[in-house]
Amino acid sequence: MAEPVKTGLCKAIEAMLREVPGIKTVLPWQAPPLDPSQHEPPLMVFWDEEKKEPWNRLDLGKLDFWLMVLFSVNPEDPVSHDTFLKAADEAAGHIQNQFAAPATLRPAGLIQAQAEDVVKGKYMEGYGGLFMIYQLTYAHAAGDAFALNDT
Repeated sequence: MAEPVKTGLCKAIEAMLREVPGIKTVLPWQAPPLDPSQHEPPLMVFWDEEKKEPWNRLDLGKLDFWLMVLFSVNPEDPVSHDTFLKAADEAAGHIQNQFAAPATLRPAGLIQAQAEDVVKGKYMEGYGGLFMIYQLTYAHAAGDAFALNDT
């Protein structure tokens, strides 16, 4: 059986995110909660939350696409924090560049990627976090979530 357009789009985005320079690990969010010490940093985790609009007639989908990138930070070393901030800015720039040229994701159904928020800060002891939210609009055939809209 074919997969939904949304699933194919998320897989295409995951492949795109694996191309971001400097990110060692890219994972979809999974339960139980992530233990960052089990993965090589910088570690990127992503997840989506689908939005249901009352006007949506099963031909457009909207997702809030969340990204979290964790960097190792030594809380005792101010240089480590500065290094995190610089690395987070660089990673954010590369991610924004990827989403700013969505032509590579058009074959997967993406219509638009709109940056919503970017935040940097302490995530947990020993880790700084970069958090990004994109609103993604994608299209599939009217009434068929498994087929792309060819128009």
